[in-house]
Amino acid sequence: MKANELRIGNWIEGIKIENPIRIINDSIAYNYYNERFEIDGIDIKYYKPIPLTKEWLKRFGFEKINNSLTSRLYSNKVFEIMTDGVTFHFWIYDNCDGGFKLDIKHVHELQNLYFALTGEELTLK
Repeated sequence: MKANELRIGNWIEGIKIENPIRIINDSIAYNYYNERFEIDGIDIKYYKPIPLTKEWLKRFGFEKINNSLTSRLYSNKVFEIMTDGVTFHFWIYDNCDGGFKLDIKHVHELQNLYFALTGEELTLK
């Protein structure tokens, strides 16, 4: 996980840190003395991304709206995410070539994509 992938409001997991699941409340700072990026004074290498799961989608207010043998579709009435049971996908459609899909593996990636496309934070419900 790179520092430039993270923003205030992202959920991450600490490694060998008390209360490992946490939200970034302060900025990610570069410590010039130690030459490293830090979150609340802790080196960023002690954090890892949280895998995106259907439980996290539910925590963000997504509901299952379709369940077939090959895929499941989740929506929060603004945004739709499809999963094949292994990977979560966001589809961007376009009239010319049909569009493309973006695989989303981590919670912070979903949060960042949601903010980039809607201008609003994806918050826990």
